[in-house]
Amino acid sequence: MMPERLPCYARISGFWPRQAADAGATTWGNKPSAQWTRSWGNNRPSAQSTRTLFHQARASKALSAWLLSGLVALLLPFLSACSSQSVETNQKGQESAPPLSVELVPMRIGSVRQSFETHGELVAEQRVQLASRESGVLVELLVEEGDVVRAGELLARLDDDVQTRQQAEARKGVEAAESRREQAEAQVEAAERQLERTKRVVERGGAARVELERKEDEVLLARAALALAVAQKAQSTASLTSAGIALQRREIRAPFDAIVELRPLSLGATVGPQQAIFSLYSPASLRFMVYLPESFQAQLPEQANAEIRFDAAPAQPVAARLLRTGESVDPASRTLALYFELLGEAELPTEGAKSVGPRNLGEQAKRPINKKYRPGMFGRVLIELARVDDAQVVPLLSLDRRKGTSVWAVRDGKLARLEVELLLSNQTEAAVRGLRDGEQVVVSGFRGLEDGKAADVLDLSGELGAGPAAGAKKAGETGGKGERGRASD
Repeated sequence: MMPERLPCYARISGFWPRQAADAGATTWGNKPSAQWTRSWGNNRPSAQSTRTLFHQARASKALSAWLLSGLVALLLPFLSACSSQSVETNQKGQESAPPLSVELVPMRIGSVRQSFETHGELVAEQRVQLASRESGVLVELLVEEGDVVRAGELLARLDDDVQTRQQAEARKGVEAAESRREQAEAQVEAAERQLERTKRVVERGGAARVELERKEDEVLLARAALALAVAQKAQSTASLTSAGIALQRREIRAPFDAIVELRPLSLGATVGPQQAIFSLYSPASLRFMVYLPESFQAQLPEQANAEIRFDAAPAQPVAARLLRTGESVDPASRTLALYFELLGEAELPTEGAKSVGPRNLGEQAKRPINKKYRPGMFGRVLIELARVDDAQVVPLLSLDRRKGTSVWAVRDGKLARLEVELLLSNQTEAAVRGLRDGEQVVVSGFRGLEDGKAADVLDLSGELGAGPAAGAKKAGETGGKGERGRASD
């Protein structure tokens, strides 16, 4: 008959039966030796001894559980007392902790702008180089660089002796042709009077019919001579006009109201056809051109405002307005050209002022110019992409975005977290909605801030105040504006 298997607790606990060689009783101990294992077949424990061992193990387990529960019951009062003492100690520590020192800045009502800054160049859209269409020598230069000229004003003249002589000859030819025309008209009138008298004589029978026909032929010849004289006068007039045009081509005149930018030649210089003598630009056509990345095109308003600071006068900002945008994107830089109109800089200087031009001016009145802005000037521009007016403005440092958007304030000497709606922000300020009038917000770090926690207001001078009143006093001294939150109006 096969022996029964050992119970599981015997296998788990590591106890193995060991057979006493002489007593024949089963005892329990460590794992049997190899010799005992080989003789296992006839010396296995009986079922009765196994059951006895099981009952002994159960009794030992129950005793251990009873002892453990008793120990817990004895230690529980001591543990409860320690826990209560720890909670009381923490509460006393919190009550005795000093208030947090915070710095407050008052909220103000104002504007916030979101801008893009880049650089650009001042260009003149109406800009020409004046050249002569004839060859010749410069005998008159009536303007200098920087002079203001009006449309049609004479700027320079080439030698025109030949053209003047031709014009005089053409004028004489016109006068001679006019004299011949007048003489032919007189001959026509005389021939017509003779024809009328001859007709009356022929009707009375005092003259032959042949005489009447001869007078009629004389009238026809006089009229033909008159027509020839008229044609000759027209030809002479055309020659005079051509001579006048040739003479005008020796003159250089301004095509529009402009400022003389360059005058590369001097008096007495020989010029050829299409050789530049002047470079002019219209001050009304000055535009500040910048290149904007195409990614900002969607954010750009149709009539964007801008502020330009030229390197020549960085302390004097110039207001500008977007006039137009380019039609194509530069494939190399992926940028779009923008043209801004300078506000208040498009007018020419007034007339009647002291001349700044050269001599030899005759009756032409010269005018001073504003030389502050010229083509080619470099500067930086701040382009307004978005703007919010009449908003509650707080420093950007005061926004707490760990859970939504909120700011911290001190009310009745305690910290309070206030939820706000963010309208617009830039690098220094934020426009929000949801604060009280005159609310002051915390601008120091938010670590350790909790609702209801006591706080002392730290004056900008570094002194501790007795509460929010101290921050209000400081705000009143600075006019409600600190260096942390200036408006970008």
